[in-house]
Amino acid sequence: MSKEFYIIVNSLFDDSSFGYGEQISENFNTGKAQFCEGCNLPVSMLEWLPPYEIKVSKKELGDFIFGTYTGFINSMKFKVQYEQSNLTGLSGFKEVDVYHKKKKISESFFYPNIPLINAFVNLELIKFEDENLCDICQKGSSILNHIYSVVFVNPEMIKEDIFFTTALGQAHIFVSEKFKEFIDAARFKNIKLLKASDFEWDSLNPIEY
Repeated sequence: MSKEFYIIVNSLFDDSSFGYGEQISENFNTGKAQFCEGCNLPVSMLEWLPPYEIKVSKKELGDFIFGTYTGFINSMKFKVQYEQSNLTGLSGFKEVDVYHKKKKISESFFYPNIPLINAFVNLELIKFEDENLCDICQKGSSILNHIYSVVFVNPEMIKEDIFFTTALGQAHIFVSEKFKEFIDAARFKNIKLLKASDFEWDSLNPIEY
């Protein structure tokens, strides 16, 4: 039986229930992007460097805060329970100062590293503009136009329980079935998961989940 994967489908700027985050621009620093060893093209966004400071759109916050940065910011509750689990992938939880209306929120939040791996996807389900693929990162200089479904070519080779893939970039976070079971059991707030095989995305017409 093939391994099942899921994708996080939270809207980055939906604060109907919980606030979203934005980096505080006057203190926002970036480092370098990661580059593919095959095509020498960037496969990641620029690294976010200290200070880690965000402002949130509302005071009501979930265990996950999405926004203008790559990945997510998570609560202390999630960090503690994740570190007590046997899940793999996340590392380097960096503490983030969170502000609402210029007042620092007392709860602790963290920005983890999410690994970026070369997990190839079935290209019959992906539509590119100017397709120019790479043997290492898969995407190369191709521009994503439409995702009809995400099916990994060698799912048994994926060891991480949460990751980005170079094939699709850092706009999409994937998790294993074991990670989903962990999320469901703990009832963490503000994270929505969908089977990767049921996921559809269009560059011009956003699809809400």
